[in-house]
Amino acid sequence: MTAEELNELATKKLKDQKFSEAMELYLQAADLGDYMAMYNIACMYYFGDGVEQSDTKALEWFIKSAEAGDPEGASHAGLMIEQGMGAEADLKKAADLYEKSAKSGSLAGMAHIGRCLIEGIGRDSDIEKGMEWMEKASESGNGIASLSLGEYYLEGDIVNR
Repeated sequence: MTAEELNELATKKLKDQKFSEAMELYLQAADLGDYMAMYNIACMYYFGDGVEQSDTKALEWFIKSAEAGDPEGASHAGLMIEQGMGAEADLKKAADLYEKSAKSGSLAGMAHIGRCLIEGIGRDSDIEKGMEWMEKASESGNGIASLSLGEYYLEGDIVNR
């Protein structure tokens, strides 16, 4: 079976709450380099689906998926690291992961790096660049970015351009 087929079958097992079978299949797909399987393993640990909930293991798997090229894995890893979940908080590392995620097309990553740049989280403040990322995410349909933009404008933190 290909990694994609293993991942697809594992997802069906997960939906049927056959957690150990799903994990075994995800691990096989992950061994073949499938970043979606790595991401799904991370989610199983994050939510405690059929395994003992573990932020540390979830973060390890989100990082593996990010290293394998998954923009969403990078975004989730950044959020966990920013919040100190599974590892000590590291704002610079979180911002690095958000930027990697954003540059790979993740709308969540765009919203996160935009926030980091606007608020000076893990980066020097660069409101113009932060707004560009936020607007790109918002225009592409990311509701969090749209909400954040509205709040920045309403609170007067950002001057209308």
